[in-house]
Amino acid sequence: MAAVAKVLERAAPAEAEPAAPHAGRRAAARTIAAVLLLVALGGAAFVVVSRRGAGPAVAYPAEWDPRVAEYVEFVENERFLDFDHPVAVEFLPDDEFVERALSGTDRGEDDEEALEGVLASLRALGLVAGDVDLGAALDGHVGESLLGFYDIERETLVVRGTDLRDPRVRTTLVHELTHALQDQHFDLSAVQERVGDGIGAFSVEALIEGDATVVEDAYRSTLSAPEQAQLDTGALDGASSAEVPEIMRTMLSLPYVFGDSTVRVLGSISDRLDEAYDSAPASDEWAFDPIAWVRSEPAVEVDEPNVPADATVLDSGEFGAPAWFVLLAERIDPTAALRAADGWGGDRYVTYDDGPVCARLRFVGDTPVDEDEMAAAVDAWVAAGPAGAARAGRDDNGAVWLEACDPGPSAAVITGRHVDALILPIARARFLADMVQSGVAPEEAWCRADALVVAAGVEPLRFADAPLPPDFDGRRADLETACLARAGRES
Repeated sequence: MAAVAKVLERAAPAEAEPAAPHAGRRAAARTIAAVLLLVALGGAAFVVVSRRGAGPAVAYPAEWDPRVAEYVEFVENERFLDFDHPVAVEFLPDDEFVERALSGTDRGEDDEEALEGVLASLRALGLVAGDVDLGAALDGHVGESLLGFYDIERETLVVRGTDLRDPRVRTTLVHELTHALQDQHFDLSAVQERVGDGIGAFSVEALIEGDATVVEDAYRSTLSAPEQAQLDTGALDGASSAEVPEIMRTMLSLPYVFGDSTVRVLGSISDRLDEAYDSAPASDEWAFDPIAWVRSEPAVEVDEPNVPADATVLDSGEFGAPAWFVLLAERIDPTAALRAADGWGGDRYVTYDDGPVCARLRFVGDTPVDEDEMAAAVDAWVAAGPAGAARAGRDDNGAVWLEACDPGPSAAVITGRHVDALILPIARARFLADMVQSGVAPEEAWCRADALVVAAGVEPLRFADAPLPPDFDGRRADLETACLARAGRES
């Protein structure tokens, strides 16, 4: 993130040192991101396995494995919480780890049906093409990327690798120990069960994984330069590779990349981090834009779009602000995609088979201006896609609707542009967290962070040697002033 640091240094050279962090749902509707997260065992690299049921009581070890004692102390000190009791830790060689991890992915008929529905939605929206087996791809993702997991049912840490001299094994251990600590204090099964695979599940995963990632990052900062370089080499030696669709990698990684900033923002406001485990987030927006969590911003109830009378419904739920950004950024200007997603107030989608497989989405903005911005973004997205594959409009109440149909296997629809574009919301969230930790009020910090990323654009945030736009300083100041004026009117 050297490029991001360069932009921040130019824009805000006088920032204070970050302060030390302090330690009624709507009707259920699942989201695409939540289905992938909860049906898959693996996230980007670490995961909590949520399988606790009415099984036998866990027999805790009398004391910690001596090999992990120093890491237990580190996690307790960083998180300002103490373990109630030791938990078992298993260090497994590569083959045994993958076998153990995949043993937890037995999918029932409902899981398979959910994956088929998600695949249909992704195809209709032009985010997946070709012959894709999502179940196999998820299993491949485990073999390729999973470094460890905390098994809630057995209250056991399972780590990939046996050599604690390897910094990748140690950082994985610290991350998973944090999950065990969370479970003892907040009951992770109860936290996850409040949302299931429905509204807010993405934000819950971002909270859980972001909390562990912040502690892991603190441990990483204690490592030598060669050890930190070794961490950047990826998964442990012997990890398998798999043809995983890019969109799936994105959806599975988002709770980690946004969770870090969300947790740092909440941790800078007295008691907000621990309190966050006691409530159900109102939407996925709470993790995509941490200021929504600070505001406890509600979501608007939106009716599910109608489908043809004889159609077979394959998938339905809430699309969510993160998914809107990814969808739009595949085809249109990233800043326009960000502005459209920022205006999210609520939505619903339904995917159906009526000859072609199509998806219908309905979007309601926070304000009429937000709906105008989304309407313009959706129109641009339709125009940039295959002719006749999608259409869009407004209903009588101003809500924006989009209908997109599977363009067929020969259509070249996947651009991958969303991957680079994600630097905008990611950098904004990190700038926001840095400023809040340094004592800036959250609303002011959001305006300053947003102005920074929009004025800079994608390339200077991705590449340290990319020049900032000539009008960067003036545009940033104008954007910040306008945002603060709006915030003052709305407060």
